[in-house]
Amino acid sequence: MRSFIKIFAAWLFVFCLMLMGAEIALKIGGVQPWRHTLHQVKTYIRGPVMHMEDAGLGWKNMPGRHVHPGYSDLTGPVITTFLANGERITRPSSKTGGPYHVLLLGGSLTYGRALSDEDTFAWQLQEMLPEADIRNFGCDGYGTYQSLLLLEHLTTQSPAPDLVIYGFFDDHENRNVAAFSHLRMLAEYALQTRKTVAVPYCTIQHNGTLTRHPPTHYPFFSLREHSALLTLAQASLLKWRLSSRTRQKRVVTEKLLLQMKETCRKNGAEFIVIFLQANPPGYHQYRAFLKQHAIDSLDGRLPLTDRLRVPGEGHPNALANRFWAEVLVPIILDRIASEGTKPSVGKSLRGKAVGSNGIRPGTARATFGN
Repeated sequence: MRSFIKIFAAWLFVFCLMLMGAEIALKIGGVQPWRHTLHQVKTYIRGPVMHMEDAGLGWKNMPGRHVHPGYSDLTGPVITTFLANGERITRPSSKTGGPYHVLLLGGSLTYGRALSDEDTFAWQLQEMLPEADIRNFGCDGYGTYQSLLLLEHLTTQSPAPDLVIYGFFDDHENRNVAAFSHLRMLAEYALQTRKTVAVPYCTIQHNGTLTRHPPTHYPFFSLREHSALLTLAQASLLKWRLSSRTRQKRVVTEKLLLQMKETCRKNGAEFIVIFLQANPPGYHQYRAFLKQHAIDSLDGRLPLTDRLRVPGEGHPNALANRFWAEVLVPIILDRIASEGTKPSVGKSLRGKAVGSNGIRPGTARATFGN
């Protein structure tokens, strides 16, 4: 018995030494415990918390006026204003929109991350189209599924939209299935407030149907706070466990786009997709898919050079947002004209051609599936 105990103790000692060696080797190799991520995250998202928990959507915009100190010495304070329903303002409170209601949905590019209210393409669209009522319901971090859930709610509210524009970014695929990369990112951002951030997602069943799931999150494991080895082990196991649904992300996203179109059709609204950022070959496959299913789409992709990014943050700046606004203007004008209203163009575009901001003039392309 004593011999067995000695052998067991010896093996246990060797095992502990191996774990210690692995821990040291990982830290030397750059793998850090979970808590070391906090400083990196704080440098990126420092500023006010502008979102609140939502049981169905995961999170939503927090009503009020939020002031961010700015992301570098080259930028001033960033003012973000949300109305009581989570909508980001697109005009001064003293002004009203026109009778044609346009609903914008999407993630941070639509919402206008790192930009003050008047620099977003939604605000600029409103200035260019005074006869329209531009409503920006984009939300930081949203994917197609969250946009669909929000659309289903908003179409029951007044005023009902005449046109719904969805701003597509190819990472929405990962968000739609709650892929490992997206859950990890949300968990890292949550370190700032020590709150769990969960996201709803979808999967495809064996019969090909789309199944909706309630919000899920990156699992919490307290020991990872101090161990690089446990942090890596948890990440590797979770990545493997989520790999099957991650492979479904393209099909899931396509089915969600079809459901967005159907929701709009049932509520008497038109549906358009604008590609704000997407890489080939996925971009071309989506354009072909949308055309096949009679969904209108626009190419609004930009080469995001430093000239078009917010210094110190990286999201598209006001100039890039102006390009998107000018791409959308003629499309919206056509819709307004078809409604029997004589369209007019705001002073910011009078006498100027679309694309006159110097960014790839004339390269935005539309594909109409109808």
